[in-house]
Amino acid sequence: MTIRKEANDLRWLVLAGWYAPEKNPRAFRATELVRELKRNGDLVDVFAPDDAKEASDARGVTYKVRAIHPKQGGSAAQEREAGYAKKTIRFLFYFFFGDGPRNVLYGWNLFWALFKHRKHIGSYDTALAISYPFFVLLAFRIFGLLHRVPVVRMADCGDPLYHNPAFPKAFYLKYVEEWVLNWYNYIIVPMTEAKGAYPGLFRKGKLRVIPQGVRLIPIDESLYKPCAIPTFCYAGIFYQSIRNPDYFFDFLAKQTEAFRFIVYALPDPFTRKLLARYQSVLGDRLEVRAPLEREELIAVLARMDFVVNFNNDNSTQRPSKLIDYAMSKRPILSFNRKTFSEKNFMDFLHGHYQAGEHIDPAIYDIRHIARQFKEMR
Repeated sequence: MTIRKEANDLRWLVLAGWYAPEKNPRAFRATELVRELKRNGDLVDVFAPDDAKEASDARGVTYKVRAIHPKQGGSAAQEREAGYAKKTIRFLFYFFFGDGPRNVLYGWNLFWALFKHRKHIGSYDTALAISYPFFVLLAFRIFGLLHRVPVVRMADCGDPLYHNPAFPKAFYLKYVEEWVLNWYNYIIVPMTEAKGAYPGLFRKGKLRVIPQGVRLIPIDESLYKPCAIPTFCYAGIFYQSIRNPDYFFDFLAKQTEAFRFIVYALPDPFTRKLLARYQSVLGDRLEVRAPLEREELIAVLARMDFVVNFNNDNSTQRPSKLIDYAMSKRPILSFNRKTFSEKNFMDFLHGHYQAGEHIDPAIYDIRHIARQFKEMR
């Protein structure tokens, strides 16, 4: 499909490893930004996984890249049947490549998709590669070795590769990451604290801070009615190394007061295993539900007494789900293993929210975020 470019239009090439209908922060980032740029009148071509919900239209073409789609919702027994072979392969991939087989293969497929598209690369004003996964950035960098890329190159880095403490990795990945990122004109991180994960680039002045962007969803505050049993909620994923909530569940298991803890959990093996373990301890006080679309989830959160946010144990990364919490207009209790306060939690359970975290959703308005991307050119 050939798209006609008007004089005042900007033409974007966006490379994404995750996209709607996936329910994770990188998919939200890519999807919301692409659609807002189009609403602003720009032309946006997207390379995204083959299940992406983004049709080609008058404002851009969507190129589908073959991706592995993991099975969702497997039982604990199925996980055990996978045995040590699958776990070993996964560990080796993460250690030597910095990511799992799905994302490594996706980077390879993206490279070949770009190579087939090479004659059109010069027609863009800006190319934006969105990581995670890092292999999106790597695929474009390797493409740049073989073909000239005469456009402004932006790397959006939600998570660092080498300085991510979630898993051990080979030392040389530090130099691979530096080599890749140095090729880009701008490196975009979602918060100021994240600059510490890119020390060399910080000195070179390449880093820019642009928060996660979302479409703000208006919520009627009258949706909330005090629950008969104190009810609180978490939505997202847990990580064994940097966001492990076992200390919190152990604390809950010791409580004699009535409560309901509702968790909307992404289908991650560690998350499923951890929740299954504590469901047997907490019984009907812990309710695990499947993830929802953002609009539906925010409306559900608005009916809770409060929401809990598990901060990462490292200071350079922070859960983007906080934005949805803020839009729900319910009190937010944020903590990690080091900062968890039993007193603050019990205050929340009794309806006293003075220790709550206050977040202004307007900071994350996708209209404002899209303008920041455009102004960087």
